[in-house]
Formats: sequence, structure tokens, C-alpha cells
Amino acid sequence: MNFMQRLLGRSHAIVALAVLIVVAGIAAYFSMPMNLFPDTNRPMISVITQWPGAEASDVEQDITHPLETQLSSIDGVRRVTSVSRDQVSAVTVEFEYGNDINIAATKVLTELKRVESRLPAGARSPVIFRITNAAQPVTVLALNAAKDSGLSLSDVRRIAENQLRDRLLRIPGVAEVEVFGAHQRQAQVNLNRSALAAHHLTVAAVATALAASVSCMSRTLARMVWVRSTSTSMSSPAGTHCLSSGSSL
Repeated sequence: MNFMQRLLGRSHAIVALAVLIVVAGIAAYFSMPMNLFPDTNRPMISVITQWPGAEASDVEQDITHPLETQLSSIDGVRRVTSVSRDQVSAVTVEFEYGNDINIAATKVLTELKRVESRLPAGARSPVIFRITNAAQPVTVLALNAAKDSGLSLSDVRRIAENQLRDRLLRIPGVAEVEVFGAHQRQAQVNLNRSALAAHHLTVAAVATALAASVSCMSRTLARMVWVRSTSTSMSSPAGTHCLSSGSSL
């Protein structure tokens, strides 16, 4: 009598094995974690740093390289890759399997605080993004100006940032709306060193004054938009004049 014949002769053992398999399957079904967007990739953190006006070579030397060196020392890092372009640096930190992405982001933030003081004065603070399967955009919209509208790409971006983005964020279930591409308006200020010396001013003093003026204008515009949305008659609210007495816009 071979093994199969002996097994078939013990019907109670076959029934018990079948019941055990069914019970194990039911237990696994109810205990198995479920996720709409399961993470199958290694934890990855992207660090984006902007340096307005800088060339790609300067960005790589003064921002990307210091960040790569500092972030490579983090425990559990598999590899660090980077892309340096005009005005922006993108450094991606890939961790080994088993590292929680939130803990990895905390480690990256800690190392960024240590290296941030060595970055160029004109560079903005680094911003981190968690790269997961669930972070992929659900919908991507492309905007362009109508043929006879007379709008430029800068106007289209301004409409997308100030009007379209706010309306999309009001939709239930929308967590974030990001605007990218097109042209961003910039103002270039050329200084006359002789005039600066005559007025006993420094470049740093002018930069500080410009930054304060831009910040004040942003607050004024925000308050004017709020007044427009709450009143049919537009009027200049009190306390929104940022310039000193005797100055005019």
C-alpha cells in the first residue's frame, strides 16, 4: 500500500486538513492589511532647493554637492541622486526597505538643519517631499490662453494660482493643488554704486527694504481681495498703506 492509498483510507485526517486550510484562509483574509495605494517602492525623500538667478553649475557646486554629502551620511540610505538646473536643485534620497517614510523624512530634516547655514545667502530654504505611490497626482490639467484673449503665459499662471487653485481646493476631497510651469514675473533692480555711496546706503540695506516692501504689498493685496469678496463696493481698507509719508505708488 503506497502513501496515497494510506492517506485516502484516513478520511477524518483529510477532513481535518481541509477545515484547517479553510480556517487559516478566513483568518488571513480578516487580518491582512488593506491599502488602496500599497507602497511597493523603497522609501524616497526629495529635497528641492531654489536659488533665484543662479546658473546650473553654481547650483551644483554650492547647493547640490553639500546636500548630497550631508544626506549620504544618514543611516539606512541606499543611494542619493541629484539633478542641478538653473535656479533649482533636486536631491533624491532613497532608503532601504523597512524604513518608515515618516521617520526617514525626520532624519532628512535633521540633516538639512545642519547644512542649511552653509548654503548661499540668496538660496531659499530646502523643501522636502515624500515620494510614495499614493502621492501621485489624480488629475493633471493643462492651461493655455485663448487665441484672442491677449493673455500671456504669466497671466495664465497668475489666474491658475489666484483663482483656479482656490476654487479647486474648495472641492470636497481635494487635499492639495500644485501649480507649475509657465512664466513667473520678476523684477530686476540695477543699483548705482555712486548713488548708493552718496546716500550712505549698502546693497544689503536696499535688499532688506525691497523685501519688506514686497511683503507689505502682499499683505495689502490679500486684504484687498478679502474686502472684494465680502463687499460689492471696493474701498481701500485702513492700515494697508505700506509706504512712508510723502511716498506714492
